Amino acid sequence: KSGNQIISFGLRYFNGIGKYTKTSGAYFVNTRYTEAPLVNDYCEYQTDSLDKTNFINITYYDPIKKIVSGTFSFSLKLNFSSPDKNTCDTIIDITEGRFDLRYYQ
Repeated sequence: KSGNQIISFGLRYFNGIGKYTKTSGAYFVNTRYTEAPLVNDYCEYQTDSLDKTNFINITYYDPIKKIVSGTFSFSLKLNFSSPDKNTCDTIIDITEGRFDLRYYQ
C-alpha cells in the first residue's frame, strides 16, 4: 500500500481508572490510509464487539495535571465493505500497547 495507515481510538465514556471493553461500548477504533492515490485505495478495519480480549485500561489519571496513562490491546479484522480487499491484511493484532498523554479541555 502507498501512504500511511492510521489507527486511532478513544473513549466514549470516561469514568477514571479502570478497564474499558468494547462489549460495554465504552470506546471506538478508527482506521484509515493517508496519501492513497485513489479514493478506493484503502482498508477499513473493525473490532469484534464480542471479543473480550480487546480493551483500553486506564492505569493513571491526574485531573489537576491533565495526564492520563494506560495500556491497550486490539484485534482488528478487515471490514467486509472495505473498498480494497485484495491488498489488505485480514487481521491486525495490536498487543501490549501503551500511552502517556497530556490532554486539554
